[in-house]
Amino acid sequence: MSESSIQHRYATSGSSVVRVEGLRHDFGGRTILDIPNWTAHKAEHYLVLGPSGSGKTTLLNILAGLLRPTAGTVSVSEQDIGSLGSGVMDVFRGRHIGIVFQTLHLLSALSVADNLHLARYMAGLPRQDSRVRRVLDDLGLRSLTNARARALSQGEAQRVAIARAVINEPAVILADEPTSALDDANTTQVMNLLYEQAETCGATLIIATHDRRIKDRFTAVLELGARQ
Repeated sequence: MSESSIQHRYATSGSSVVRVEGLRHDFGGRTILDIPNWTAHKAEHYLVLGPSGSGKTTLLNILAGLLRPTAGTVSVSEQDIGSLGSGVMDVFRGRHIGIVFQTLHLLSALSVADNLHLARYMAGLPRQDSRVRRVLDDLGLRSLTNARARALSQGEAQRVAIARAVINEPAVILADEPTSALDDANTTQVMNLLYEQAETCGATLIIATHDRRIKDRFTAVLELGARQ
């Protein structure tokens, strides 16, 4: 039996951006994720909360089209992403879904700007220097435009990862444990940046974490229980 629960603490008439139906994922002979239905609406903020092993990262990987669930359907921007082939899914992800991974996966040999240009290229979008400059300005990274990613501090790299996630103005921003290794001051800063960028893009923000310090900042919580 699933221990997932959804706590909606708001009223909305907004259109759905993410819709999950009958979602189940099995691994190693056991069910690690079981969500009968869940909907995330346009420009809302959602917290996926739960202890280690509860399926948070698995859910984000499924929402991003990086992992196929054992059963169920996931729609993003009214597109059933399970029906897309891998190449088409890569382009769709690049245009509609921004991801801040727990491990940031910046290309260390490239400059900050080139990491952002590459994200546009991989989504089949034209080079847009003005967009890159604007995002770097918004995140306080303009002075690091030409710095190699390998030379960045952890805090700088995390801001670049946020910049990469929003460079294509996605409909959905997914962030996996963005505050788990941060002190209170830096947790506040990262959360403010994610909120500001989601608002700028008009994006739905979905954060998966076990960090209960940020729970009160959210209007809707999907709480996943650890599996036995």
